[in-house]
Order: sequence, then C-alpha cells, then structure tokens
Amino acid sequence: MSSWISLPAHFSSGMILQQQAGIHLSGRTDPNLDLSLELTCAPFENHAISPLDPNYGVVFAATVTSDRQGKFAIDLPPFKASFDPYVLRLTDGQRHFQLNDILVGEIYLLVGDDVLQTRMASPGVNHASDLSRMPFLRFFDMAQDPQIAHWHAADHTAQIGQCSAIGLSFGRDLMIELKIPIGLVQAIQTGHRLHDWLPARKKGLFERLLQPLASFNLRGIIWSGSEHDLADPDRCRPDLMKLAQSLRALFHPFGDLPPAFLMLQYRTFYAGQKFFYQQMLCNEALAYAAHQLEAPTALIPVSGTNTSNHLQTIASRLRTVGLGLVYQRKAPRSAPECESIELVGGKMILSFSNAGEGLRLTGDDTRVRGFTVCGSDHIFREASARVLYGVRVMVWHDDVPNPVGVTYGFYDMNQRANLISKDQLPVVPFRSDQADAVYCCPQEWLHCDEADGWQIYDGRVDLQREKANKSEGEASLKLTYQTGSDSSFALGPVIDQPASFPPLDLHHMNRLLIDLFNPDRQEKTVQLSLMAIAAPGARAAASAVHKVVPALRWQTIEFDLDQLGQDLDLAQIIKLKLVFADRTGRGMIYLDNIRYGYR
Repeated sequence: MSSWISLPAHFSSGMILQQQAGIHLSGRTDPNLDLSLELTCAPFENHAISPLDPNYGVVFAATVTSDRQGKFAIDLPPFKASFDPYVLRLTDGQRHFQLNDILVGEIYLLVGDDVLQTRMASPGVNHASDLSRMPFLRFFDMAQDPQIAHWHAADHTAQIGQCSAIGLSFGRDLMIELKIPIGLVQAIQTGHRLHDWLPARKKGLFERLLQPLASFNLRGIIWSGSEHDLADPDRCRPDLMKLAQSLRALFHPFGDLPPAFLMLQYRTFYAGQKFFYQQMLCNEALAYAAHQLEAPTALIPVSGTNTSNHLQTIASRLRTVGLGLVYQRKAPRSAPECESIELVGGKMILSFSNAGEGLRLTGDDTRVRGFTVCGSDHIFREASARVLYGVRVMVWHDDVPNPVGVTYGFYDMNQRANLISKDQLPVVPFRSDQADAVYCCPQEWLHCDEADGWQIYDGRVDLQREKANKSEGEASLKLTYQTGSDSSFALGPVIDQPASFPPLDLHHMNRLLIDLFNPDRQEKTVQLSLMAIAAPGARAAASAVHKVVPALRWQTIEFDLDQLGQDLDLAQIIKLKLVFADRTGRGMIYLDNIRYGYR
C-alpha cells in the first residue's frame, strides 16, 4: 500500500466488486488534498474492440478533496459483471496510486465457524477439482493482518490453502453456472460462540472482522454457527436475530432487499448433553430466524453428509439453494420444510414447501425414518410414514388413533432421518408445536433392518441381514446359532453407548413385542432379560419363558414389562437381552419388528 494514501485492506488489486451495485470508496490521505480518480476498463485477453465502444477506456472519473483529518470518499456507479479487467488510479497531480486487475461479479461473505472453517489445506480435503483455470474465482481473508492481506485467485494453489473448502467449492460451482467472476470474503474464526459475533462486544469479532466491510456491497452472506453454541440453545434465537439485523444494517441493500442470508444448520453430535434433543433447539432457532428476517433467507441442512465428500455435498446444497433464492433459477429457495398438517382418518398428512420436483428417500431406503407422533397424552412414539406421490407424507401410529403432534428428525443424532427432495436437499427437522411433551428418540434397532448395533452375549451367533424373509420394514435379522453349555444363546441391541443417550426409558410402555420365524421347526423358547441402574450398581430381571411354535410362519411373542417393572426401574434400562433356548444346540431363527405397547 502506498505511504501517502490508505484504503481498506479488502479494496486492493485483484479484488472483485459487486455487480449492479454502487461502490462506496473511502480512504485517508493528507489533509485538504485534491484527488483525481480515474477508472479504466480494458478488454478481456486484449480482444479487439471498437475505439468508440463506451464500455472501454475511461469509464468513470471524479475529483474529491480530503477533509482536515485526511478522510475522503467517492461513490462509483454500478457496473455489469464482466471478465474485463479494470484499473483504478488516484493522483494528487504529483503522486500516483494504482489498483490493477479489478473484476466485477458476485460477492459472498462467509461468516462463522464449524463446517466453514475447514480449509483447503486441511487433511482429507479433496483437491481433485480443477482450479487451475479459474483465475476469476478469488477470495479475501478478513482474519489476516491488513498489512499483508491480499485477494487471491483460485488458480494460485500456494495461496488458497487458507480458503474455506466449502466456500471455494460453492464459488466454483456458482461461477460455472453464472459464467461471471465470483469473490469470497471470509470472516471465519474457530472456537467462538455466536454471542462473540455481536456488535455489543467491544473489540470483538464484529468490530474486527465485519465492521471494516461497512458499506461494502455483496450479494449474500453464508453463516455457520459454532459447536460451542449447542451447549446453550436458549441464547441461539435472540443472538441470531441480533446478528442478522446487525449484518443487514452493515451492508448496502439491493433495491429494497438486503443481501441474501444462507444459514447452514448446526451439525449435531454427542457432547454429553443432558437430553437427546438439546442441540436440535439451536437448529429450531435457525428455522425461526429464517422466517422472521426481512431478507431473502434460506436454511441448508448439513445432516447426512458423513462421507468422504461431505464438504462438496454441503457446497452443492448451497449452490442449489443460492440459484433458487438469489437468482430465481428453477431451483428451491431453501431446504424443504413442513408447512401444513391435515388430519385424515387418524393419520396426519404433511405438506412441504420447497419440495421442488418431489420428495424421496435417501439411497436405497424403502422405509421412511425419523417421524414420531403423539396423542393427547403428549407422549411421542416412533411412527410409520409413507411418501404420497412425492408431494406429501402420511404419518401414523396404530396405537394413536387421534394424533395431536408430530416431529421429524427432532433428536441430536438424526443422521438416519432419510427424507430428501429430488434436488438432494434434506427435509428440515421440526416439531409441530412446543407444548410440554415426552419426546421420543427413534431406535433403529427395533426394526431389525441392520445387523450393526447388536451384541452377542452367550453362544455363537452368525447375525445377517435378510431382505427376502421379513415381517416389516426393509429386512429381518437371520440368526444362525450354536448354543452355549446351557443350551441357550443371547443377544441384544447396544443401548449403553453415549450416542444412544442411555439409559433407555421404558416406563411409559407396558409391553414389548417381537416377531419370530422358526424355519427349522425345532422347539425353542425365548425370554426377555433387562438390566437397570439401581444404587449402588445395577439390577436385572427376566420375563416369563415363552414357547416359539415350530411352524413356518411369522409369530408374535409378547413380553409383560409391568411384571419386570416390579423388580427394577423401567426408566433406567442399560441392557436388554433376548435369551433363546434350543435343546438341539444349533439352528436358525429370524427376528423382526420389535415394538412397544403403551399404557
């Protein structure tokens, strides 16, 4: 930077200016100094042009005099997006200052932490994307020292290591789609709560990273909160509203609208939280803010991305929503959200906004996962659901004839909730109301669709997923066994891991039912064994022994939980075992459709 003139760090050579928006340039120089500004445009790659073309050569000129403190400001007119490079010159008649290679395109601000903070140089980030021919995708890092901060082009591989991987991938996809330059300004800091970004914090993140961008024009803001916010969900809603309103006041609007606000939902995970939907309350606050802000706003879920290319998946979702929200392309303006509920014959019919060309299930799934319903007792139960012609979802529970509430994915470890749009956008988790209720954390082991998540306690058991023979869902569990010395074997779901939010609470249930298929028609028995927390250790109890009929048909066995509740606390279950006995010592049996009966 010249010693006689000073501009904001982000106003430098190689920068990208927001198209179709006036440009407010402010700076400092000597007091009471007359300055001349000239902005010239040259053709891209020196293509031949007419000497009479008004879009080239000097496109803007102005003069200004600095005040007694040396401050000056000039407003430049809006320009169209172009790959043609601009040069800005300032002079006092004797000294000269020049910024080169300025482009006009779209500007996005990246703010926050979490998934945005993964940089291109981070281990595991996929560099396969071809950036070598993308000099018109550029980024500026507000967290750098202003004395050394510069705009960097994506084809300068040595410099892009500190750029957000999601941001760069989003910018690349957007540039390919729009065919104009894209600029990314990142204000990303790790280890800070949402509250730390509020302007009320003196010398805080807002003042240091965002305030210098005052009056800067940009098209959109991408926000990602920090995992530290999840510990205090009650603060998320008011703090989000304050931050969004502060950002709106900071940046110039386009016409009557401020920059678009694209909000990445919080990633949920086990962190010792007190209840299994604690972190979901932060995502609920995001959804609230999205509907209250007077700005184009979208929600982008980050769930279901636990794969090697999860950053690219999130960037792709950002691109899809951005095209619909900001550029009015044929794309959804946000992730699908439940917008209405109709009760028909004891079943709830849900309609969704932003469903695009319809809803479907992820991968090869055939069973809708993640819904719960409740009746007038406000005790939620895992529910059955069906997608109706891709536009609605029917939700029900056979034991809840008059449902009054419904939730979807409303639990922290909700990666298995599997309803998405055909645009690959997951449905936003929700609850239909905030009345006091006993919520349900869906237990995938009940459906016996997967062999993972089960533990063998006694005997030798080969546990396999069987799709051809089942009583419900996508599959059953095929158990090929050899009993132990007491002619029995035992297995059960893993329910004591932290991510399962133990203990298992069964105190609202009075029955546990299982479906069995006995293919070798040998006489067998089955018994339910439970273990519960009990001071100073644990206490176990077993049900009555039930006979498994030697017949080639599915049969239902019912265990009395009330009887077991006389000997232990059903709200504190830490182990659940099914104990099978077979005097022949070896055989086969199928297990499926474990379910509860409610009081």
